[in-house]
Amino acid sequence: MIGLEFRFPAGTYHATPWGRHVNEAEVEWPPSPWRLLRSLVAAWHRYHLAPEYPETLLRDTILLLATESPVYALPLAVHAHSRHYMPAHGGTTTLVFDAFLRVARDAVLGVYWPSLSATDEQFDLLSKLAEVLGYLGRAESWVHVQAVRQATQKINCGPAGSQIAEVLSATEDVEPVQILAPVPPQLYAESVLAAPQQAAQGERGRRRGTAVSHLPRDIYEAIQVDTGSLHAEKRNLPVGARWAVYYRPMLHRAAPRTVLFTDDHGAEANVARLALTSRVKPRVEDALDVTEVLHVALVDKCGEGAPLLVTGREEDGSVSERGHEHLFLLPEDADEDGRIDHVVLYARVPFSPEVVRATQQIRRLYTPAWWPGPSREWAVYLEGMFSSASAPDDVTPLMGVSQVWESATPYLHPWHSKRNGRFGPKEQIAKELRLRGLPEPVRIEILEAVEIRGKLVPPHQFRRLRHTKRQHLPDMRGSYWRLEFDTPVHGPIALGSNCHFGMGLFKPVRLKAADRDAGS
Repeated sequence: MIGLEFRFPAGTYHATPWGRHVNEAEVEWPPSPWRLLRSLVAAWHRYHLAPEYPETLLRDTILLLATESPVYALPLAVHAHSRHYMPAHGGTTTLVFDAFLRVARDAVLGVYWPSLSATDEQFDLLSKLAEVLGYLGRAESWVHVQAVRQATQKINCGPAGSQIAEVLSATEDVEPVQILAPVPPQLYAESVLAAPQQAAQGERGRRRGTAVSHLPRDIYEAIQVDTGSLHAEKRNLPVGARWAVYYRPMLHRAAPRTVLFTDDHGAEANVARLALTSRVKPRVEDALDVTEVLHVALVDKCGEGAPLLVTGREEDGSVSERGHEHLFLLPEDADEDGRIDHVVLYARVPFSPEVVRATQQIRRLYTPAWWPGPSREWAVYLEGMFSSASAPDDVTPLMGVSQVWESATPYLHPWHSKRNGRFGPKEQIAKELRLRGLPEPVRIEILEAVEIRGKLVPPHQFRRLRHTKRQHLPDMRGSYWRLEFDTPVHGPIALGSNCHFGMGLFKPVRLKAADRDAGS
C-alpha cells in the first residue's frame, strides 16, 4: 500500500471541480486523483527537486500512482460558502462566491492506493513531495501531508465497482459523485488516438484540422498541460483524463436560519417542502428537470415495492384509477427571480412511513446517466412536513387561498377536443375541477404568456414532456389560463397532463381592495 494523509490546519478546504464555475459554489470532494497527481508534479517543479530526485524517478512514481484508482478516508465535512463583492472595472463590484468545506483542524484525509508497492526511492520522493506540499486546491487550502505505507484511517469512499463502493452503496448516507481521474497508463495510447476527435468536436466545426497541435506522450506529460492550453483547444476534458464515479459519505450543509419542523416527525403529514440550496438553480421553464429527478430519487429511496403514493401504480403494475391520490411534485419560485428554489410535495392522503423516510433521506438530486440533456445536480434541504389542514399560512403560496388563480406553468389539456371544436381546454379545466371536488370558476380566461424574469414567456419555451416516459399527449404545446371563482379556493391547484410533475400549476393572485370591490 501507498498512501498520503492530509491535515488542514486552517480547517477549510477550497477546490472547484473541473467544468464548474466558481460561483456555482461546489467543492470537489474527495480531491480528485487528477488534482493530487498534478499537485505532486507541481511541488517537484516549484521546489527544484531535480538535483536530488531526477525526473525519471518522478515520472515512474506518477505513472505508478496512475495505474490504480485510490480509495479515501474522508473526515466529517460541512459545505459552506462566503460571499464577496470584488472590485471590477469602472468602479463597480461583482459578486463572487467562495465555497469551501469546513473540517476539523486535527481531522485526517487519507488517500490510499491499496494494491501498489513503491520502491524505497519512490517512497522517499513521495515523502519529500508531501513535506513541501503547502496547499491542495486553492492556495488558502493549507495542508500538512505525510506519506504512509499503511492506512491509519477507516476507508469510507471508493470508486464504483470496487468492494468498498458496494458496501457503501448499500447504506443510506452515501451519494455518488464524479471526479476527474487519469486514464491508466496502459490504456493511454487509446486515449491519445481518441483525443484529436474529442478536440475537433470541441471546435464546433471551426478549424477542426488545427484543434490539436501537440499530444502528450504519456499520462505524466498529460498531467502537466496547463489549463490555458486546454481552453485554447476547446477541450471539455484534458487529454488522458476520465470521469470516475465514487461513492462518498453525504456532505453536511450549513443549515438555513429558518427551519420548519413538524409535530410527531411527519405523522399525518401530507405536505413537504424541499429547498434547493445550490448556487445555480434551475429555470422555471425547466421545472420538469427538477420534478422528474426528484421522482426518480423518491422511487430509489423507497426501494423495491415503492408505494402507490410515489409510483401512481397498483401492486400489479397497473396505473391507479383512485383519482390523483399519488404525490404531486410542484416547483416553486418563492422569490420570483425566475429560478426554482423549492419543490412542494403534496398528496390528498397522509404520507406513508416509507414516503416520510425517503423524503428525509434526500440530500442531493442528480440527473441519471441516461438523461438526454446536460448532467445536472442540485443540493436540497427538507424544510419541513405538515398537514395541509394545520400548515402555517406562510409555508408556501401554492397552499394559499385566493379567489383568482393564474397559470405558473403551461396547462396541457388531458383529453382530445371534439371535431366540432367543443370540449376544448376551457371545458376540460372545468371538468377537472369538478372531478377534484373544487367549485367551477365563474370566469376562465386564456393568457397569451406569463411573466418570468421581467419577460413574457410563451408556453412553448417550457419543457412540457417527460424524459422518463415516452409521451404522445392530446395537447403537446400547452396554454396559460386565469381562473376566477365565486369564493376563495384553497390550493394547490395543478391540472392536466403531467400535473403530478408540476405542469398545469396555478398560483394564487392577490387582488387589490378595489379589484375585490369591483368583482363583488
